Amino acid sequence: MWALLSGAITCAILLIPQLLLQWAFHNVIRRRHFSGSLLKQVFLLNCPIAILVIAALVCRYAATSPRSTFEKLVMKPTPESVRDLKRGRLIAMDAAFWVLRFKINSNDLHRLLEIKNFVPNNEEDLEQWKQRIRANVEMDVNLTAEWQIYATENKKMEEYLFVNTNSLDVVFVLQY
Repeated sequence: MWALLSGAITCAILLIPQLLLQWAFHNVIRRRHFSGSLLKQVFLLNCPIAILVIAALVCRYAATSPRSTFEKLVMKPTPESVRDLKRGRLIAMDAAFWVLRFKINSNDLHRLLEIKNFVPNNEEDLEQWKQRIRANVEMDVNLTAEWQIYATENKKMEEYLFVNTNSLDVVFVLQY
């Protein structure tokens, strides 16, 4: 539902500038007595939408980079020690499943645990999580006995943090 609404709003927002730019280009072409071929006129009249689409794609990419996703889902600003950041996601009509994998130093890890109110959770099955992550976002995570599980007690969405105690490899999972 949200995707349809978002698409309709985006279309309406892009349609108004497109029509204004086409009107402006059409007036410029007519005033200058542009007598080029119909193909040139169509190209010039539709150039603005190409520019708007390219700008929208660039903005979308900037908003969905792994670092911006980390800041949106985990904590802002991203700690300096976070490196090797990888992102995976599965978006459905009524659910979302996000996975962020990264390395972090112990001080920033403890700060993250405090900020997000993560508590240890030993009730989860690591093998089941490994399969879910692989099936949903095609990311291979070797969750073994040295991984500690943390969870939040948020009712709207479930947040999990899997921490490898030997290497400070971290996997953050958000599902709602």
